[in-house]
Amino acid sequence: MADTPPSGRCWLPVVTVVGIHVGIAVMLVGLAALVFQGAVDFSSRKVSSAFSDLIPQGRKAVCTRPESSTGQVQAAAAVETAKSILPNVAGYPASDAEKERIAVQALKAQRLQCLHMALFDMYARNYYGAIVTSMVFGGIAAIALFLVGPKGWSASSPYLVNVMLTSAAITAFYGAFPGVFQQASSATAHKAQILRYEAVLDGMASHTAAPKLVPAICMNKSTAASGGRSDTPFSPADFIACTDAALANADIVFEFDPKSQPDYQKVLGRVAGN
Repeated sequence: MADTPPSGRCWLPVVTVVGIHVGIAVMLVGLAALVFQGAVDFSSRKVSSAFSDLIPQGRKAVCTRPESSTGQVQAAAAVETAKSILPNVAGYPASDAEKERIAVQALKAQRLQCLHMALFDMYARNYYGAIVTSMVFGGIAAIALFLVGPKGWSASSPYLVNVMLTSAAITAFYGAFPGVFQQASSATAHKAQILRYEAVLDGMASHTAAPKLVPAICMNKSTAASGGRSDTPFSPADFIACTDAALANADIVFEFDPKSQPDYQKVLGRVAGN
């Protein structure tokens, strides 16, 4: 009678095969994370470079400068702090209180612009990373499906089938990011806000340098017809009022669409059906 091998040995091949499959899946998931992070880092560098060309470092430093313990800019220091944004605010023909208020408005507009820059960077880099990762693993899944196709699942290497299914799941996961987190529309909305605040600050700087120039945010039909020039200096009180109105239109976009999350059963079923 032949010797019966110990029962533990019967499980060794099964455990080995399962371990290899798990290792392949873990390796692909780790590779996806590396591809995603690399794409995010690349995109973030490009966005930061673009913002550096748009906004000088002196202005962006306002956004990282600590405020007082009450969270408010001290009125006495507001004019000095705002000089990086409005170089001529100290010489603007207005009372000290009006100049301080204009300086505080400029600081607020700059901080709001920096907020939109940070949010745009977050949405844009993750959007880019999701697209690149889903493209890469969509390609891997397509190649694996092509290799499996002529033979069929039963005749193909189970490891190749593992690569195909795992890559398809990764593609569905990262491919759902733009829809679930509304990355494209949110990035576009924050870009519009960045440019809007840039126009507000640009108009404020022009007006404080040349008081007869009416900022675009303060224009009416008569000043628009004259190309933004006024025969007399534009009233500081009117300037403050229309700037307040422009700042009141702040809008911080933050959207989700849970309905866009991936249906893995459908994705894998479609791959299996092919």
